Amino acid sequence: RASKPVDVRFERHIADEKLQVPPLLFLSFLENAFKHGVDTQRAGAYVHIELKTTKQQLYFQIENNYNPQERIAGSGAGLENTKRRLVLLYPDRHELQIQDENAIFKVSLNINLY
Repeated sequence: RASKPVDVRFERHIADEKLQVPPLLFLSFLENAFKHGVDTQRAGAYVHIELKTTKQQLYFQIENNYNPQERIAGSGAGLENTKRRLVLLYPDRHELQIQDENAIFKVSLNINLY
């Protein structure tokens, strides 16, 4: 649906194709990358996603650029709900890092699966 060119990259390295995660676990991160990133850029927008698993670990990272002058104010409910969901699903077994520097937003999530 983007009305301008967007560099979307998705790298995945899945050790076990039968591995399951809760439905829509990564959706708010992806939605935010487009809403607060792609939609604010006039040109050069990108969203880079990486998903890796081993038999015991899941690693997810999403990075996007944004235009600070066009930043959309929001309640942050999606991100806060995802944080709470992770605490409920993976108590003491996940690490979520959120970085916002130099007009680049990056989310990194590590989950110990077992």
